[in-house]
Amino acid sequence: MPAIVRSSTGDLVVAGGLTHGEELQALSSAEVLQDSTWLPLPDMRTARCCCSGAIDSQGRIHVVGGGENMYRNAQAFNSVETYTYSGSIENGAWHAAPDMRES
Repeated sequence: MPAIVRSSTGDLVVAGGLTHGEELQALSSAEVLQDSTWLPLPDMRTARCCCSGAIDSQGRIHVVGGGENMYRNAQAFNSVETYTYSGSIENGAWHAAPDMRES
């Protein structure tokens, strides 16, 4: 389960998630849907599934929490990553943001 938000330009952004192969692994990938085409964004710093996302008033995208997978006893994250860009959304970068107090 990835984080899904709508960017300040109205594009759909999907970050993180989980592979569905033999081994379940969290993803660090991010993509944006522009004009019916998925375009890659830079990978997040941490692979995470079951995370949440939000956009702030300055257009920054925040992906928070999640974990290494969605099963019992999996590590849960209290970390936050922020995607910032100017101009084209594909030309941004993920940055570490202050951690949440609890995961």
